Amino acid sequence: WRGWPMRLLVSRNVHVDPEAGTVVKPDGSGSDSNPDACVVLDAPDTENFELRVSNLDEEDENTFYLGISHVATDLTNDEQLPTRLRLHGYFIHGDCFSVDGASDPDKQYLFPDFLTTGSVLSMRYADGVLEYQVNKRGWKGIDSVLGHRVPVGRYQPVVLLQKRNYPLALHLTRKRRHQDPSDPARATYGKVWGQRRFTDSVISCEGMRFPVHRAILCAASPVFEAAFTGSMCEAREAELEIKGSVSGAVGALLEYMYTSSLPKDVAELLPPLLDLSVQYQVDALIEEVADAMLHGLTPQNVQERARALKRHMACEPVRGACWELVRLLRGDASLLLQAL
Repeated sequence: WRGWPMRLLVSRNVHVDPEAGTVVKPDGSGSDSNPDACVVLDAPDTENFELRVSNLDEEDENTFYLGISHVATDLTNDEQLPTRLRLHGYFIHGDCFSVDGASDPDKQYLFPDFLTTGSVLSMRYADGVLEYQVNKRGWKGIDSVLGHRVPVGRYQPVVLLQKRNYPLALHLTRKRRHQDPSDPARATYGKVWGQRRFTDSVISCEGMRFPVHRAILCAASPVFEAAFTGSMCEAREAELEIKGSVSGAVGALLEYMYTSSLPKDVAELLPPLLDLSVQYQVDALIEEVADAMLHGLTPQNVQERARALKRHMACEPVRGACWELVRLLRGDASLLLQAL
């Protein structure tokens, strides 16, 4: 699943806005001096997930904690719930990045700076490894400060909120496991894409025809599945024309469905490829393209990329990329002027 409304296991002293994708500790809830508000998100895979938190506080004073708590934690919604979550979990302070339970109080900070307005703090957990990063600057494991590894187990992502009226935007996804280029299955599907023997359908765009295997496209996209298995004419004729796009982007979309990797030299096609990935609901590709659009920004491409990201802000992976783009533009006046 992707995007909001996210499934919450429990929340306390928190207002959730599904349309805005935000959580906030409202007036009259708890105290500003304690993290007594919380949200526990229902991760589809409790051993493999990633949560991104965007700081929306204009005063850069948002006090919160981001971490994980074991699935065995008692989730009874009472005053002690935030304390239990913290006791049975692992957290860092969302502002200064200090680590709960650091082995050395003099070395308790995971990162040397502070979280500012528009910044994104990301957390990912997989196979006993809990890592964080700020604004895509590189992942760092919490064990480097704890002095030990997080025990392998099943956990749920948790946000503890301290200050009232400081909103956070949340985005939870299943952490992508990047395939090894030498993986036999990946090599096999790459060969299937390259040779495309025994195809049973055709995708066309701008007069270019792409022979494809319907089974692969249906497995990769619910939209293609509906087209090829329902009563639409595409199901009868086994051919589908994609209008309003460019053939290069369509080819990149189809290649990704076979190989799970972006083709080389796709930089100029990223905006139309994002449109296609959203249209055909290829979730992993949406996230990869949105992330790729933040790299290699130039005065020549920044406006087109910014407009493409804005078009799809309702899609959660794209919303996170939009916040990161705002941060990047703030630091580069020449790009900002071209993006306007």
